[in-house]
Amino acid sequence: MGADGIAINADGSRLYYCPLGSRRLYSVATEALVNREISEEEVTNTIQNHGDRGGASDGLESDAEGNIYSTNYEHNAVLRLRYSDSVWETVAYDHRLIWPDTLSLATDGYLYVTAKFNH
Repeated sequence: MGADGIAINADGSRLYYCPLGSRRLYSVATEALVNREISEEEVTNTIQNHGDRGGASDGLESDAEGNIYSTNYEHNAVLRLRYSDSVWETVAYDHRLIWPDTLSLATDGYLYVTAKFNH
């Protein structure tokens, strides 16, 4: 199946992705993806499994510190995988935040998320 959530980390070395219908986060070396001289098996060997994200999601984003952000529509939240210790933490939650989807870290320092919001 396809990916639903994709982001490149700050230094461009890894492409993070969430397979559609999965709760897991993976990454692959971007150098391997663009190198036409290596085999699919060699590309596959660069894949890292970053574990369960604690729920289903649609959006991914990264920041300059190497953290990865993920929406979590099952729990009306936005999560962050901390680069420093690979721990998931909730950075935003609201019961009215319905189906958070696309994420964007803007130049103003804010993390924006598209979602249906019930009042």
